[in-house]
Order: sequence, then C-alpha cells, then structure tokens
Amino acid sequence: MKPYAKIIIVLTFLFGVFSVFKAPGDPDFGWHYKYGEYIAQHGRILRENVYSYTFTNYQWANSYWISQVAIYLTHHYLGHLIAGLLFAGILSASVIFYVKAVSKNSQPIIVLTTLSALLLFVEFSGSGVTGRPMYFSTLFLMFLVAVLFGDFGKKLLVLPLLFLLWANTHADFVLGLFILSLYVVENGGLAVRLKGLLNLAQKKWIRSLRRGEAERAESVGRSQKNALASVPAKRTSNLFLVIIGITSLAVTLINPYGFGLWQTLLKESHPYQFSYISEWVPASTDNVYYFIVYCATLGLTVSAFIGARHKLPTWYILALGFFCIASVRAQYFFRIAVILGIPAFILFWSNPLADLKNALSPSLTKKFKVSFLVFLASSALIISTIFLTDASQCVKPNYWIEKQAYPKEALDFALANNIEGNVFNYYGWGGYMIWQYPQIKTFVDGRMASWREGNTSVFEDYIKIVNTPKKNLKILGDYGIGWIVYPTDSEFVKFLKTPNSGWEEVFTSDASTLFIRNRSIITP
Repeated sequence: MKPYAKIIIVLTFLFGVFSVFKAPGDPDFGWHYKYGEYIAQHGRILRENVYSYTFTNYQWANSYWISQVAIYLTHHYLGHLIAGLLFAGILSASVIFYVKAVSKNSQPIIVLTTLSALLLFVEFSGSGVTGRPMYFSTLFLMFLVAVLFGDFGKKLLVLPLLFLLWANTHADFVLGLFILSLYVVENGGLAVRLKGLLNLAQKKWIRSLRRGEAERAESVGRSQKNALASVPAKRTSNLFLVIIGITSLAVTLINPYGFGLWQTLLKESHPYQFSYISEWVPASTDNVYYFIVYCATLGLTVSAFIGARHKLPTWYILALGFFCIASVRAQYFFRIAVILGIPAFILFWSNPLADLKNALSPSLTKKFKVSFLVFLASSALIISTIFLTDASQCVKPNYWIEKQAYPKEALDFALANNIEGNVFNYYGWGGYMIWQYPQIKTFVDGRMASWREGNTSVFEDYIKIVNTPKKNLKILGDYGIGWIVYPTDSEFVKFLKTPNSGWEEVFTSDASTLFIRNRSIITP
C-alpha cells in the first residue's frame, strides 16, 4: 500500500472515531446498562419488570441481552471514555473494511471509497449508533451485505452463526432475515422456478379452457407439483443456498425464550408507538442538522440507486428500494438504507471518477491528491471539537448531567424531602432514573413503548396525559401518582403551573420542574 493511501485510511479512521464517539447520553442507555449489570451479577436474564411500578407482572422476552452485557462490562470496567473509544474504533474499522469489501467489483478509487465511509460516519453520528444495542446490529448488517456481495460459496456458511448471535443481540435480525430471503429467492433458483411454475400452469389452464376439458383443469394442481422439476437450475448450489436460508431462520429460535422471542416481536409491533417515538416518525426540521444530512444522503443514495439499477441484482434492488421508501415513513430505516446504498453509490460513481482520474494531467492529479488530503485532515480536525465535548462528559459527571439536561437536582430534592406517592416522569428520563436512581420506580421508560396488557398501555396513557392534560390529567389518580418531574420548558409544565391544575410547584431548575399534589384543591 502506498504512503498516500495509508495516510488517507488513518485520517478516515480518525474522522470515524471522532464522529461516532458518544457519551452515554442516549435515553435508553441507562436501562440497557442495568439489565446487563443484572445478568452479570445474577447469572440469569431479567424477565420481570423490577424498575417501574407499572406493568409489574409483565414478562419481557429481551432480545438485547448479549449487547447489554457487553455495554455493562465495558463501561463498568473500562470507564465511559475508554469504552466509548473502543466502540467507536471498532465501528470505524468495520466501516472501512465494509466499504472495501463491497467495492471490489468496481474500479478501486480511494477518493470514492473514502467519501463512502464518511457518508456512513455522518449518518451513524446523527442516529447515535454508538452505545446502544443498535450498534451491534449495525455491525452485523454491514457484515451480512458484505458477505452477500462476495463470491458465492463457503462464505455463506457463516450466516447461520451470524443470525444466532444477532437474534440474541438486537431485534433487527428480522430485517436481516428479510434481506437474506430476497437473496435466497433470487440466487437459490426459487424465482426462476416460480416463474416457470406460473408459466406452465398458465399454459395448461388456457389449454384446458380452450378445449373445454374439465379434466384438464383439474390436472393443473397435479402439474404444479411437478413443475419445479421441469425448470433448469443448478441443483447443488441452489439447495445449498436454501439450506443456508432455512438454517439462518431456524437458529433464531436458539435464544433464552425460544419461539417466545418471535411472539414478543409480533405482539410489540403495535402501530401506536410508531407515531410518537422519535426514530419511528419521519425526519423533520426540528433537528436541522440531521434533517439536512437525511435529505442529502437519501438523495445521493436514491440517485445512485437509479443510475446503477441495470447493473444491480434484483434482490439488492428490492431490498434497497424497500428501505429507502420505509425511511421516508420512519427515520429508523434510514441507517439501513444508507448501509445498503453504499454498493450502488460506489458502482454508480466509479466509472465517471475513473475517467476523470485518467483525464487529469500528472500535475493536476498531484494537486487534487493534496487538496483531498487537506480536506480530510480539516474535516477530522473540525469533528474532533465535537469529540472533545463528548469526551469531557465521560470524565466530568456534573458536566455530563448539565449537557444531557437530566433531572438530578429534582430527584435529589424528592429523596431528601421524602415526597410520597408514585412519580410521573418524562419518558426520555426513564433510562437515566433506572440507572442512577433505581430506588425511584418509573412510570414509563424506553422499554415500555410497545408493552401492552390487553387494551392497556402505559405509554398510551402517558401520551394522553402529556398531550391533552386538561382532559386526561385525571388518569394520574388511577396510578396513585403523588409527584411529577418534567422538563421545565415543556408545554405540560406550563399547564401544571396554571391555577386550579391541582398541582403545586416545589422545585424548579433550568432542566426540570417538580410538582406535588396541591392538597388545598380538589384534584382529579
């Protein structure tokens, strides 16, 4: 490898580490950490709900358990800074290898592969991949796509092992199975056989109608059973692929809950949560930075997809098309669309950039290389300022609490004054409370958006109370709630401050406000 290429790779790696590194500020980090802690300390998976006073009898098939153990062990024994650097480094190296793996059938242009890696880093930074179980799912997805774009053969044998680990790490394994199924249908001869089956059945049916022979129509069913054998295919390789696909599906049942994991995933796919959880709604201008990244990246992905569609396999076109469309409805799928879009992006731009490279004179080529090197170094330097902010949060707890706007002061006040009753908490603080204040049982947290018992959903009640408090504040009485802690600048807090709301403010800060029931007023 030439020195210039080595420098580019090092700068790309540093850019990746600086951009994807995150302090433990994700709303769900806390409860993932505590679940991993419980498994490590008790030697068993926690199925009971011991962290909230709602849905106390709910039995949860937790698909994140391996990733939760990894999160706990690294952050507990290495500290947040070293753990964050470890995760960021592994992800950055994986992105570089992924881009290299899916570009081997295109002209190797280091500028193009580097830009592809930067595209992934920017998306992963915006979606906050690091420090969540989704981090592991992202690694597995890149590995899956890299294998499917590789040479057909023994490499596919690793896929059942991949899905065995994936099913015990993150629920996205279902999306991985969807992508694999498209690949198997096309390359396993199933698509060709199905087409032959339909054509044969159609011909026989038309013939039977024209001749008016009812017996011929009845024989179509028997013909369909034998039609597959009449379609030519590479039997050995096709059978191998089908076996790989079936085995990959079957091994997902090897988990602590067996088929119960699939039952939980089906049960918890209720549409209500997809209207209120930020990652399950369309991208909006509320976060201008992410919205710009989303629009620009999706535009590049779709344009490359359209431009290179004639060179792409059918399974890939269907998978990428599906996730591009899905990402418009829910930004959660955007990460998957970008990962899948990288092969199309490289394939589409490789020839034009190769032609441009050949057209440049040696002196212009040298200037371009230097300019690109300066651009990459400058980008890494700029993004390092964000990294330093996140790194400071890892070693300065008070600074971390301030930046994340967590309600530490309000919760300390509640404990110091022995405030009675259950708490009604902000949804985004549930994970922090489970992690830092496990003695205070939450009303709702990130685990519970999809939890339902019959027609009852705590998350639905939470949304009703917060969005229409004048109408639904009475629901608080059903849960025995004695105090409320919520972001100070929220509309809900403004309502609670109005006369006759039935709640009295006893503590406030820039981050949070705490209310108790106003006993002088008849409250709902």
